[in-house]
Amino acid sequence: MLAAALAVVTITVFVIFVIVMLLSLRAWWVKPPYEEFMKAGNVMLTAEQEKALTERDEPLDSFTYIGTHNSCHVCAAFGGLCIKPFQYTHASLGKQLELGIRHLELDIWYNRGAKRWEIWHESIDPLAASHFLFADALRYIHEWSLQNRDHFPLNFNIDIKGAYQPGTGFLVPFLTGRGLGPVEKQDEILCCRKCLAVQVDAREAFAALDAEIRAVWRQPAAIFAPADIKDEEDTSMGLAVARKGWPSVKKLKGSALFMLNIYGQKGDLQEEAEGFCFWPRANFKNKDYIYSEDGYPEECIARHAFERAFVGHGEMDQFRSYVGRGVHLISADSPASFGYHSVFLREEQDTIPAVSGHLNTQMMYCFT
Repeated sequence: MLAAALAVVTITVFVIFVIVMLLSLRAWWVKPPYEEFMKAGNVMLTAEQEKALTERDEPLDSFTYIGTHNSCHVCAAFGGLCIKPFQYTHASLGKQLELGIRHLELDIWYNRGAKRWEIWHESIDPLAASHFLFADALRYIHEWSLQNRDHFPLNFNIDIKGAYQPGTGFLVPFLTGRGLGPVEKQDEILCCRKCLAVQVDAREAFAALDAEIRAVWRQPAAIFAPADIKDEEDTSMGLAVARKGWPSVKKLKGSALFMLNIYGQKGDLQEEAEGFCFWPRANFKNKDYIYSEDGYPEECIARHAFERAFVGHGEMDQFRSYVGRGVHLISADSPASFGYHSVFLREEQDTIPAVSGHLNTQMMYCFT
């Protein structure tokens, strides 16, 4: 009996050790899908094309961005072997900016003990192609912005994954939840484990995020924030934008917008996220806000709001549908595979020449 118990413990410890090792090692066989594209000297937006765009006196919401999904993601060996949705890798943020990407998605967690935001995807998908601290990654992009003063406005999608207490990161989300919002709404935890859930004050976490962004993104680089368009006459951001429209990209060149992606059980935290430098996501029916991902771009266009969507591996028809319907922000694991520039004026989409050297998506993945 004792021998059997020892065998079970030994096997369990060995399995845990193997999983931890696989989570810690990069899947070297999974390469950034646009790596060869860039090695051949291709980019999705040349300096001359970007300059021409930023001289246009067109409002920001007239353009479509094609960006990277989970821009800091690196495929760990565990995901590369066992989890198909995680079987992709991105190049460094610097390489993505060099490629011409102007829409980046940063997955972040709030460390309540250290009162800081950190970049990682999930506890079972922890590796990143960037600095571990959000502020450090942002500092790197800020330096790039200062060196490229007339770049097209950067659009950051700040994906709020959750919050955790120090030492419990490996338990999220299935044992301790995602930390933000009421415990009863943390539906990834079984009811019998609700007592283990971590609950962090969302206002505190968002205030820390605002402070980190403002501390890093300093002049002469500019943040275009809700306060820059909303005045005393406006009762909400949505009404302000609907009434005034967006500034032209000519006025916004060299600046950055931070859009706060809150969804799932965190989806009703918009009020806690107000008064800061970012633009919170909301349901498209909520006209107080200007950013949604609900699949109604026509409604968003009508009131100058932004619609964002994700395109998966090889989904060319889906991509064309999003472009045709006017989606403003399109994120993809393989942005260079569609043959479009990373930013373009939607009304001119049919006259834009294809990006030379773009690759067929089916050829770029180790797993199809």
